[in-house]
Amino acid sequence: MKKQLLYILTFACFISTLNLNAQIKRTDLDGDWQTNNKDSLYYKTDSIEFHLDINHWINIETCDIVNWRTEKGSFKFIETYLCTEPGRERWSTVKEKLLIKKRDYGQVIQLKRNGELFDQLKVIELTESRVDRYPFDIKRLTVLRFDQLDDQKLYNYVDSLVYKVLKYRPEEIDSTAINLITEGAAATTAKITIRDGNNSNPKPLLVVNGHVVEHYEFLKLFLFVEATTIQYLTKEQATMLYGTRAVNGVIVIQLSNSKFKKIWKKYGG
Repeated sequence: MKKQLLYILTFACFISTLNLNAQIKRTDLDGDWQTNNKDSLYYKTDSIEFHLDINHWINIETCDIVNWRTEKGSFKFIETYLCTEPGRERWSTVKEKLLIKKRDYGQVIQLKRNGELFDQLKVIELTESRVDRYPFDIKRLTVLRFDQLDDQKLYNYVDSLVYKVLKYRPEEIDSTAINLITEGAAATTAKITIRDGNNSNPKPLLVVNGHVVEHYEFLKLFLFVEATTIQYLTKEQATMLYGTRAVNGVIVIQLSNSKFKKIWKKYGG
């Protein structure tokens, strides 16, 4: 269990710390960036790593690479095929642009063709290091692709956290927990939705932007990229803050505050 909690807390620190520190400028992205596109990886995965290093492609087992060629005043999205003779590239002939936008949940990279958005990614991390080979200064950019509301990725992630990582089992009832819940029922109006409605063992309490959220379905209204922290607090850590409601721990999530305020007024405020 300690190992599982360490994973969760590490993930929470990962997405929160990186968003706080990842304030990049357009000039930071100047150069020729490459990412592995094996089996259309670029288009199918959420988290994508780009490398500004001419030696990077040598170390990846793929014929297909996606390039961002970023220069002052210009940008080009390129698909490179290495396993042909000679190697070939494919790109659009229309004007393309890379923009960096600041949001209350982090920085966002927008890719446009003739003014139309064709990809949008959240900046997670930009690192630069010095190596003992040409080009000596190399960079790595990690981004998170925007999901759609109907994907419910945030909801599914938290659901997986509760049932797979925290090993929540509704059928395993702790008599002490039930007594605490019964004693504390009159003191709180919080109601936790559980899969087995006939069972008295609740999921961890859900707290979003400082508010106790009664139904996990609330998360379906938000995108995964809008989360800046996702953290699990054990019963011992959370009891001082939330009392008997925290008998099964607390999942604390920080989301885009501006969007949360609008939805909270209609949904739970």
